[in-house]
Amino acid sequence: MTNGEKFLFLTSSFLLGCILAKNNSKKTVIKHNPTINQYLNRLKEFFDSENIDRIEDEFLNLVDFGINPNAAFDAVTWDGDLN
Repeated sequence: MTNGEKFLFLTSSFLLGCILAKNNSKKTVIKHNPTINQYLNRLKEFFDSENIDRIEDEFLNLVDFGINPNAAFDAVTWDGDLN
C-alpha cells in the first residue's frame, strides 16, 4: 500500500466515522415532556398550602381550555399572586 493509498484510506475512515457519530448523536437525544401531575407537583414548590388549591384549579382550567401545560405553568407561576 502506497502512502497515497494509506492517506486516502485514513481520511475516508475518519470522515465515515464522523458521519456515523453525527447520525447516532441525533438519535440518542430524547426530550421528555413533563406530565400534568408533574406540573402540579412543581406548583407546590412555588406556592404555600393556603393558595395551592386555587393555583392548581387555575392551571387545570388553562390546560382544559387548550393551552399547552408548559405555557399554563408559566402563566400561573409568572407572578405568584393571583388575588
